[in-house]
Amino acid sequence: MVQLPEYSLADILKPLHTEERIWSTGSFIFCRDRMLFAGVEKPDYLRVLGIGGRKEPGETLLGALKREGMEEASIKLQPHDSAQTCFLLDDELTQQVALPPEIRPRPTMVWTGILKLDSHRFDYGCAVWKCDFAGTPRPSAEIDCLLLIKPEDILRKRYDRVEFVGDTRPSAEQFNLIGSAARAPAWLKGRRTPQKDRLESALQQGRSLLEKYGAGKMLTDHSEKVAQVALAIGSRLAAAGLAVDPKDLLLAGLCHDLGRAQLAASRADKAAGHDARSADILLSEGMGQIAPLVANHSLKNIADGSLTGDPAARALFYADKAVAWCEIGTEPRFDSPPVYITDTEHDYRTARSGLTEIEGSLAAEADLTVKQLRLTSYLAWLSEMPLF
Repeated sequence: MVQLPEYSLADILKPLHTEERIWSTGSFIFCRDRMLFAGVEKPDYLRVLGIGGRKEPGETLLGALKREGMEEASIKLQPHDSAQTCFLLDDELTQQVALPPEIRPRPTMVWTGILKLDSHRFDYGCAVWKCDFAGTPRPSAEIDCLLLIKPEDILRKRYDRVEFVGDTRPSAEQFNLIGSAARAPAWLKGRRTPQKDRLESALQQGRSLLEKYGAGKMLTDHSEKVAQVALAIGSRLAAAGLAVDPKDLLLAGLCHDLGRAQLAASRADKAAGHDARSADILLSEGMGQIAPLVANHSLKNIADGSLTGDPAARALFYADKAVAWCEIGTEPRFDSPPVYITDTEHDYRTARSGLTEIEGSLAAEADLTVKQLRLTSYLAWLSEMPLF
């Protein structure tokens, strides 16, 4: 996370100033489960804007935001302090920045770009705050209407479920989001962050290794699903305060079965030794932080106690088994184990009991119920890679 040394918003935005740039304010206002925007009617469309406007000479950005809230919607805006600020520079989100805590309230987004109004183009900069409000919203003389849009509809560009505030209904059926309203999808998606960049790098690294070591389509598909579930569980564990790196779990999920492609054709041989072989491959690739996770994902590791410590190792083990449940049905590895498994030394009764304990411990550590953990795993399995 980038830490900036300046202690005022004006100082921090100074590097973004240009001679022609106009600075303004915007807001992301939630009213129930919808976001509040202003509408200006044009001959063939409704121009949709975030509530806010230009900073007047001698005015602070925060002062301009509060003034515009009263002038446009007759409400007193109450901006939130955001621990992270999305910087969307020239309409490409570069990173999430942790502004110094002395700046309060810190904006939720700062964007720069070209604002097109009718035949005019403006070099624009805008600080946007997520806001609560006091009062009853109603459009001013300069605003034709106020409208409420669900966040998911903004992302889908679906405007047939828009609610209008009061009795004013515009005649235009087409909607054109501009300014802060047009940048709302980037904020809602949180499109590019340092963590997402790390996950993207891990995904590409894991896929390259699968190709390098000859993983076929079935093994690759399985590994990506395990990675998705492991990432979802790892993110929950990290959010609960555990020292778990979701990136490591994503990479471990992708690489946990690399050894299968390197062992004998017999499925029994692959089952018995592939985890150790996968760990050896990762060590040879200089990925020592991942190797211990993949070294302990066989059923025998339940009985030998090697899964009692590291929550990341248990998360990977659980993800591997959860993917099999989702793909085949309800607990197939225990209800009807394949012949090649029953012929090995694995004690399926012990494994089933031990996996139940692992599931319970992971749920508790992630501050979830077992049902929630299973739902998290299932939804991750349903999703397409990448999840982030």
